[in-house]
Amino acid sequence: MLFFLFFSLSFFNLYANDSLCGRCATINDEKIFIDSSSYAKGEGLRPYLQKDKTALILLDKYQQGLRTNWGRTSLGLAGVGLIAYGVLSGSKKSGAFTKETMMGTGIGLLILNYFLGKTADYQNEKILHNAIREYNKSSLPKIYFAPAIESDQNFEMGIGIEKKF
Repeated sequence: MLFFLFFSLSFFNLYANDSLCGRCATINDEKIFIDSSSYAKGEGLRPYLQKDKTALILLDKYQQGLRTNWGRTSLGLAGVGLIAYGVLSGSKKSGAFTKETMMGTGIGLLILNYFLGKTADYQNEKILHNAIREYNKSSLPKIYFAPAIESDQNFEMGIGIEKKF
């Protein structure tokens, strides 16, 4: 069961990351790819956002937020280590270090790590939206990236499914 849960989360993350690589913005009725690669997300907007100093600072902040967070990486590694210890230990110890306690703590750490990562990604995307909004206040041509950017509404999180061929 743990293998199925771990495989499902891994597959979801791979699919989610793959779908982000094709993000586009509309500028002068042309579609511009925002992410030039998986390591340079938002780089397609740099030539436009350079016109506005604040927007460029926000883009740099967005890209810094995409770097590996070693704290979350360590938390995930600790969770996997505790699960592995719980699975591989054959002894039935009594007290605080039982097999079930180790596995439960490991699963809890992995769930915590997952939600921390998703929250950080959500906050980081808000920075990109703010960079585009800041650019659109004072510069032309306008960048249309999402419905929340096109209107003066606040950024909201939603769920959607899209597949382009």
